Amino acid sequence: FVPETHPHLVFQRLSRKLQKNSDDKNTKAALNVRETDIIMKPRFIPPWRSLIFLFDMTLIPHIALCNSNFSILFLLFTVMSNRLTEKPYLLSPFSIGLCYIPTGIGSLTGSLCGGWISDWSAKRFPRAIEGRLIFNLIGSFLCPFGLLLCGWSFHFNLHLAGPLIGSTLFCFGETFMFTSTSAFATIKKATMAGTILALISSIGFLSSGIGIIVIIPLFKILKFGYLFSILAAIVFLLICISGMVIIFQIRKSNLTTTHSNILKTTPSSHALIDQSKDIIPIQLF
Repeated sequence: FVPETHPHLVFQRLSRKLQKNSDDKNTKAALNVRETDIIMKPRFIPPWRSLIFLFDMTLIPHIALCNSNFSILFLLFTVMSNRLTEKPYLLSPFSIGLCYIPTGIGSLTGSLCGGWISDWSAKRFPRAIEGRLIFNLIGSFLCPFGLLLCGWSFHFNLHLAGPLIGSTLFCFGETFMFTSTSAFATIKKATMAGTILALISSIGFLSSGIGIIVIIPLFKILKFGYLFSILAAIVFLLICISGMVIIFQIRKSNLTTTHSNILKTTPSSHALIDQSKDIIPIQLF
């Protein structure tokens, strides 16, 4: 919460040294430093200042989507280990640990692919920052699909491959979207990048803990299939809301660009009209 202090201290020390070596004591010596504009006096930043980003409607839908997926990921890992110890699976702790390897591979692959796709999308849609989220948002549809596959496979006691494929698809979609959202937040709020990333992480862990406390008792009532269907519907709704925000921002940036281009071309057209009025026709005999 405290900015870098060393550049400011060095700047003050050089200023005092220059003033001391100056011939005219009444004249204030000038110190030419290229980074003067970005060197600020250290001051304490309130830790709750990052909460203002929760009221930014261009950010909060994407943050809500990432945090909901992150919370469901913790919930999925929690109930998955318990379910695999029951019939008809009856797996040992070692076998359950092996079942988490595909989900880890899916998360790693989704993170790498999500970062690459996000950078490619930024070049494909350079007019709006939200352009880097388009294809990642489409890839996040794997999250509700994976939840449905995993939940109903457990519900009907299907083969172990069903829950493993569903959980792997969910992990891939979760990290696929989280990577682009982190890059988007860093670029959009460059001066507060560390603060907003800390906000995303803290809300994710907080919602994960609350979600496990609230949702675990519901398994006794709704079972796996119905509860995972509700969670998939929530994720699908958040994806749609995030998509509408992205489309609105891209259209807004296109309108702004078109309007600026019209303003640039309008004076030249008026000048041509004015010049045409000054032309006097001459008839040759």
